[in-house]
Amino acid sequence: MYIAPMRELCGLMLTWTTYGTWLHGDERGAYNRKGDTLKSHYVAPDPRLEDLHRRRMKDNAFILDAAMRKVVRLAIEECWNVSEEVHLELKLARVHAGPPFLEVGDGGEGRD
Repeated sequence: MYIAPMRELCGLMLTWTTYGTWLHGDERGAYNRKGDTLKSHYVAPDPRLEDLHRRRMKDNAFILDAAMRKVVRLAIEECWNVSEEVHLELKLARVHAGPPFLEVGDGGEGRD
């Protein structure tokens, strides 16, 4: 199957988690920065590895409360100089941001 290259960017979706809420070994799997292919970056679920990383944390996991989510929303809107509608989904432990035509929800598999 041939897939033609895109001629222009139609959107950008950013997703990030907060400190300590998605560690290597987590049941959802994870990715690290090492490896030369996407497959070699994958870190499979492993409760022992997750526990090791949790014990190494220097602080508690960071959870966004309602006030913090409001600050994140305002910061994203200001930094993006929002002239077009931006879809933001701010959860307790992660943020999704993208153009309004993208449904950026987690499909129900997220833990927050």
